[in-house]
This record gives sequence, C-alpha cells and structure tokens, in this order.
Amino acid sequence: METIGKIFGSQARVKIMRLFLLNQNSCFDAPDLFLKCKVQKTAVKKEMKVLEGAGFVKRKKFLKEYKKGNKIKKKKVFGWCLNADFTYLIQFQNLLAITGSADKGNMTKRIKNTGNIKMLVLSGIFLKDSEREIDILIVGDGIKRKSLDSVMEVIQSEIGKELNYAVFTSDEFSYRLSLHDRFIRDILDYPHERLVDKLNI
Repeated sequence: METIGKIFGSQARVKIMRLFLLNQNSCFDAPDLFLKCKVQKTAVKKEMKVLEGAGFVKRKKFLKEYKKGNKIKKKKVFGWCLNADFTYLIQFQNLLAITGSADKGNMTKRIKNTGNIKMLVLSGIFLKDSEREIDILIVGDGIKRKSLDSVMEVIQSEIGKELNYAVFTSDEFSYRLSLHDRFIRDILDYPHERLVDKLNI
C-alpha cells in the first residue's frame, strides 16, 4: 500500500480509488469518503478534484440513505460515481482492486494485538469468492471487541470494501465444529487461507 501510494501521489488517493473500483455501482459524497477511507477532510477535497479532473469519477446528484430515529430516510446529495467510460478503468482495476495484495502480515499483527488469536482465516473477497458469506474468520480468547472493531474499520478503509467477519472463542468454535456447523464448514470446506492456525484443524 505504501509503495503504491508513493507512485500514485498519496495513500489517500489509493484508498479513494480502491473504494470506487470495488463498489462500482455506488456513489459517495464527501462525508462517505472521509468515514470509509479514514482520510482527512482536506485530503478528500484535494483528491476528488484530481480524480474528477482526470475523468476517473463523475460528479452526480444521488439519493443517499440516512437514519433518523428508527426510520431509514433518503435525501438527494451531491457526490461522485465511478466513470464507467474511463479509458484506463480495466488497468486500474487490475492494479488496485486486488484484495489479495493486502498487507497480510500487517493485518495479522493488528488483529493479534486485540487478544489471544488461535485462528485467523481469510475467505470470501480475499479469494475472489463472492459466494462465501464470511471474508475473515477469527477464533481467540480474551479478544477486546472494541479494539478489534476499530482494527477492522482501518483494514476496511485500506482495502476499500466492507468486510464480513465472524469472531468466536476457542470453546465456541470447537463446539460448533463438533456439530459440523454449516457456517463453519462453509468456510473450511472451500478454498481459504490460514494466517494463524494454532488449533491444527
């Protein structure tokens, strides 16, 4: 990520471009980009000016959902959508929208810092398998959920896609595994990558 950021001019630009490339049917306004990409507000304004000028995105008014009390409402806002006619779209797609290029070593280190991690498995989007429900399976004890959720938010901002992840204690995981739980088998019976495996399953 750091090397690509140097080539493209900034880490913020890479994060924003990756968000659009991995969510090609979605539009985002400035607050969305600030929250999802974890970049400074001034950087959002600067990078979007560059990307819009290059034709990578198009400015557009769209309906945005927001929560008011217990109700979901919609309002029209100005934002940006990926320009499907951008000349180098496929090239950028191949270069940037590859979740397999994520820094797995750094990801593992961050997650391990949230508790005693016994198993860490990548599936779903990391293996380009859209049929899997879960992208990351985490098994461990003494996991600080708030810390883990914060770590996952940062990882999602770097990858550019919301991730589905499941967390189990060692006992919960062993019990569900003994029952041949469909949710667990749906991960382990299909191609996956184990970044941590202290359970030797």
